[in-house]
Amino acid sequence: MKKKEKIAHITIKRPELLNALNMEARRGLAKAWADVRDDPEVWVAIVTGAGEKAFCVGQDLKEVGQLLGGGDALTYSAQAPLPEVDPLLYLEVWKPFIVVINGIATGAGLELALACEL
Repeated sequence: MKKKEKIAHITIKRPELLNALNMEARRGLAKAWADVRDDPEVWVAIVTGAGEKAFCVGQDLKEVGQLLGGGDALTYSAQAPLPEVDPLLYLEVWKPFIVVINGIATGAGLELALACEL
């Protein structure tokens, strides 16, 4: 995250994987969201994805497979949840977030976009 004047710029930086969200990226987003919430010098945040092809294609399914013990991500089900709760689900922020959808936005990437105000 970069801050300039009263604006925080949050970028998902995994362009080689179309900005798929792994647990590290999710934790980074949660930290950035909380930082925006807690910094009185920041008035608004802009969220985007690195690269030119995708904003965010959602969950990193290769990582899901690894977290499930090498199992196939396509067999992932509610009976085998990820080991951590999505950190963005419980953050309440009153400041506006603007999303710049610069390409594909599917799955959790679309959810992230919909969590923004504009």
